[in-house]
Amino acid sequence: SIAVRECELFENKAIKRKLRPEAAQLVVDSLVATGHGEWEDEGKTRCRIFWKTPKEWASMLYEYVRQNDMLGTDVTVYDLHSSEDVEDQPFARLDEAPVKAALRVLDEVWPENAS
Repeated sequence: SIAVRECELFENKAIKRKLRPEAAQLVVDSLVATGHGEWEDEGKTRCRIFWKTPKEWASMLYEYVRQNDMLGTDVTVYDLHSSEDVEDQPFARLDEAPVKAALRVLDEVWPENAS
């Protein structure tokens, strides 16, 4: 995650230039709007950035579960994140936050299956 007003991504020390805080906020707002970020606080000062959107991760997770005949079974975050069975998957060892965000997307699509 990044602290919007203190993020080194918005500063080039070699040429002594820094993006104005308002412009940095617009960049991060855009990331959130496209699904590539989510605010960690109500004041919009900290944002978790995703290199793939939760919807993209959800699609991969769903496809993995479907291909492995796991639909309708109990699957834990650990099963999808850290088990030996997923070592060759793109979501293996992924930080838990994107996995949980993807699961929230799936809960929205199939709320009757949410636990």
